[in-house]
Amino acid sequence: MVVPTKESVTFSKLMEWQIKSMYPVFFTGITGTGKSITCQKLLELTKTQQIQPVFMYFSAKSDSYISQKYIEQNFKGSGARGVIGPIGGFTKGVLMVDDVNMPLQETYEAQPPVELLRQLIGLNGVYDRTTKEFKKSKNLVCVCIAAPPTGCRAKLTKRFSKFFHILNFPKSSTETLTKIFNSIFSGWIQKTLTVDFHDSSQRIVQAAIKIYQETDLKLKPTPIKSHYSYNLRDVSKIIQGLMMSKKQTFPKKETLFKLVAHEAQRVFKDRLIDDIDYRIFDEILNKTVKGDLNLSGEDLSEIFTDQGVLFCNFIKGDLLCYVQTYNMIQSKLYAFLKDYNADSSDKMNLVFFLDAVKHICRISRVLKQARGNCLLVGISGSGRQSLTRLATKILT
Repeated sequence: MVVPTKESVTFSKLMEWQIKSMYPVFFTGITGTGKSITCQKLLELTKTQQIQPVFMYFSAKSDSYISQKYIEQNFKGSGARGVIGPIGGFTKGVLMVDDVNMPLQETYEAQPPVELLRQLIGLNGVYDRTTKEFKKSKNLVCVCIAAPPTGCRAKLTKRFSKFFHILNFPKSSTETLTKIFNSIFSGWIQKTLTVDFHDSSQRIVQAAIKIYQETDLKLKPTPIKSHYSYNLRDVSKIIQGLMMSKKQTFPKKETLFKLVAHEAQRVFKDRLIDDIDYRIFDEILNKTVKGDLNLSGEDLSEIFTDQGVLFCNFIKGDLLCYVQTYNMIQSKLYAFLKDYNADSSDKMNLVFFLDAVKHICRISRVLKQARGNCLLVGISGSGRQSLTRLATKILT
């Protein structure tokens, strides 16, 4: 789902004008500002305007040979030999290249796939790899997207960037973020939950954004903690986790607010690596749920106990439900383990102590989500493979 904002509408219109003028465009900006999705949505709409869009994604393993073959296969021209251009039925071709600064640099910092694009744009064509003849490009324009050069993203040369009109997607303001996520979440909450919950939508969205902003400010990446990197997708994961629930999940408002705290812990706290960072995040969470969501008393203190707040989606069918004590989950897990061992030749003998139960709840939560992926980090024998196998069995 895409919520139009002032920035996305502005950049869409600028891109549309540039394509009409056949002038290359380069979009940059930090991760999560909507660069790729804005370009994709516009190019999908241009199919009706006799414009052929082709999407290409670079990675560290991209090379110039495969990139050239991909371009030639998709832009075969309208019958003319030795021409790279839109296929029959289209008057213009648009090549969108995402993560253009990702290819691995060679010894002298050249990036062959990027140099191929530079030749395609600068010389209006490329050389055929077999015949060595020059193949001209016709009615073809390039749109490139890249985040700023950090980590594995290289700095692009001026020889390449000079061909583009460069546009920077700014970091969204709090007002814009609230509008985007409240548009999505308020629609869901009005459709799914009773009237008593409808006034909670904006408060929850503001709390999620505040947790993200405070965490991004206070828990910075370092060489040891290079994965302490946050963007707007983290806020969307909190909202996505909330929207996995049903009306039966929430007997009262406080349960919904506990789920907000649970999702924030899953998205942010699960990637932290030491007790000092845990305490910093707990202070951020405590301040936010107390101030924005008005949680207090036992409902608030329960979030910061050793067990914490537990929600799982395998006790009552696939209903996401609140679990008061982890003993309620233990008996269910032993039953699932018995089923697993009955069907598998690779038997497992597991003990479901508190941390193991919490890990299974985390893994099953991620696997249940659309495009859910998780990276499990731990020493040998910590149960990463065993718990993942069991979680997969539970969900199937």
